[in-house]
Amino acid sequence: MDEQILENEEKEAEMDTVQQTEEIEEAQPEVIENKDESDGSTLENTPPAEEKSDTEDITKKENDTSLENELSRLRLELETERQKRIETEGKIMAIEILEKRGLPRSLSEIIASSSYEESERRADIIAEIIRGTVNDEVAKRLSTLPMPQRGKESISRGTFKGMSLDEMQRLYKSDRTLYLELAKK
Repeated sequence: MDEQILENEEKEAEMDTVQQTEEIEEAQPEVIENKDESDGSTLENTPPAEEKSDTEDITKKENDTSLENELSRLRLELETERQKRIETEGKIMAIEILEKRGLPRSLSEIIASSSYEESERRADIIAEIIRGTVNDEVAKRLSTLPMPQRGKESISRGTFKGMSLDEMQRLYKSDRTLYLELAKK
């Protein structure tokens, strides 16, 4: 009987061991006992690390790409707004410069620049061109006027009123005071 008791105790011990092993396996994740060639450690029963990292890498790259695209778009918008602001400020400066010089505001598109000094330089150039052109045209028109007749008595008001425009221009060029005197009355 002692033998039987011993056998029963051994069987119970084996059953307890099997039961304890099953409980431990249920409580812990499955472990595959494949040994790694390099260090002899065991690997868990999970998807390979490469597959997981590839998916994560793709997702991360997509997120990075979308963020980079958004950042690029925002930078472009910012640069566009900055350029518009610079252009507007340049036009305002140009208008102020033109008004100081008595030039038309419509020239602001031509002289507008990002710097005040450059706008002033351009306005000076345009003002010189306009003055030169006006002076040349005035001189050209005045050169066609007739030489004044000597003495105020030689031209009466009646004679002045009967003069053609060309003759009046010549009189103006040659004797401006006589012309103004006759034109007043």
